[in-house]
Amino acid sequence: MRFYIAELYRKFTFSHGVGLVYECVVIPACIYAMRSIDQVFFFRKIQKNTLNFVMRNSKVKGFTLIELIVVIAIIGVLAAILVPSMIGYVADSKMSTANSNAKLAFTNSATFCTKAETAGFPIVDQTGADAFDIIQDANTPATVPAITAQPDTNELQEALRILMGSKNPTAGQVKVKITDSAVKAAAYSKTDSDKYTGGYPTEVQTEKTKDIGNTDIAKIEDGTINN
Repeated sequence: MRFYIAELYRKFTFSHGVGLVYECVVIPACIYAMRSIDQVFFFRKIQKNTLNFVMRNSKVKGFTLIELIVVIAIIGVLAAILVPSMIGYVADSKMSTANSNAKLAFTNSATFCTKAETAGFPIVDQTGADAFDIIQDANTPATVPAITAQPDTNELQEALRILMGSKNPTAGQVKVKITDSAVKAAAYSKTDSDKYTGGYPTEVQTEKTKDIGNTDIAKIEDGTINN
C-alpha cells in the first residue's frame, strides 16, 4: 500500500505538480487509512463486548460461607444419628452369626451323642468348662469315624472339627456341656478373645466383656446369660 501511494505521488508530482498530487493522491489515501483505522477500532470494540458477555454469562457462582456452614451442620447431625445405628447393626449381625454357630455346635454334638449311644458307648458327662478350637489340619478326616469304643472329649472335638470346622485360623472356639449323654448347652465364638460369644439353647443378646473361655455355659443352659 505504501509503495502504491509513493509511486502515484512520484508520477503525479513529476507530471502535474505538487497540488494536484495532494488532491488526487494524499487526501484519498488519508481518508482510506482513517476508514481502516475506524474499522479496526470497531471490530476491537465488538470483540471486547463479546468477550465480556461470554465471561459474564459463563461465570460459575460458588457457595457462600453461611451455606457451607449449614451443609456441614446438617452432615454432622446425620452422622450423629446414623453412625451409632450402623454400629448397632454390625454388633447385632455378629451376635446373630455367633448364636447360629452355637446352635450348629449344639446340633452336631447332639448328633454325635446319639451316634455314640446307638453304638453302645454313651458319652460321659462334660461340664463344658473348657473351650476348644475347631480348626482343621492336614490330619483331619473327611467324615466322622465309626465309634467302636467309649468316646472321650477329644473324639467329640474331632467330630465337631469335621462337621463344622475349617482350616481358617478363625474357624471358631466351642464349648459344649453334656449330661447323661444329652447336650445341655453350647457356646461359640470366632476366636478365643472375641467378645461376640453366642449361645444355645439361650441366645446371647448383646456382646459381653468376657471371652468364651470366661463365659459361664451353665448360664446359657438355665437362660440367665442375659441377666
